Amino acid sequence: MSRDPAALVEVSQAAEIGAAIQEALEQISNGEAVLEHSYARLGALLVRAKSGEYWREWKTRSGVPYINFDHFMVDVSTRYNKSVRQLYDYVGVAEILLPYISASNLDKIGISKAKELKRAQRQIERRVPDAAIELALRPETTTKELRTHLFATLTLEADTRPAGTYFDFGGAYLTAEEKAEFLEFVKVGMAVLKLSKAMPDWACRKELLLWAAREFVASHGPEVYGPKAEENPNMNGAPIND
Repeated sequence: MSRDPAALVEVSQAAEIGAAIQEALEQISNGEAVLEHSYARLGALLVRAKSGEYWREWKTRSGVPYINFDHFMVDVSTRYNKSVRQLYDYVGVAEILLPYISASNLDKIGISKAKELKRAQRQIERRVPDAAIELALRPETTTKELRTHLFATLTLEADTRPAGTYFDFGGAYLTAEEKAEFLEFVKVGMAVLKLSKAMPDWACRKELLLWAAREFVASHGPEVYGPKAEENPNMNGAPIND
């Protein structure tokens, strides 16, 4: 009994998407492509696999059909040494942006700048302006420049922008214990400084970090800049990159 033509089309599309995903993963594993753009392309392909349920036509290397999309993602994670969380991160970026940014443009933008667009969209709860997308599409635009633009145009009103230039404090991975320790610092700092919970997050971060920096410099500055610093060559006071 012949299969329904529509079903055959689905099988063909599933095979096409499956081959494209495998190619993208192998390129990433072999370092044969610019990773920034390969990850963005992979995210878009995984979204197609998820939304079209093409994974139903695929099997593990041992020939076992996938139970669900999560099963497929775990298998991909194992085969290509990528964490499931990392893979879902790419999917999340693509799912947010693909409704109004084409897969080809997402590929051009690259994963780092795409993450900035996703973060901005979630903060303002609406799609980011076309001007930001056009800026992201320019190869010469760095992730930092895009983040600065998004902060200045979406977070602040023109007449409430503070003096100075945008400074990116960056980010870091924290263990559960480190995160708890940092959140305790925020809680204590906000109480000591009497910061209002109504303050924007960026303003709270600024006040807390400046307070901690001033306290630390006041306590340890003499070790770096005082007479004892000459006795210790490791006390060079090297600043972080700006």
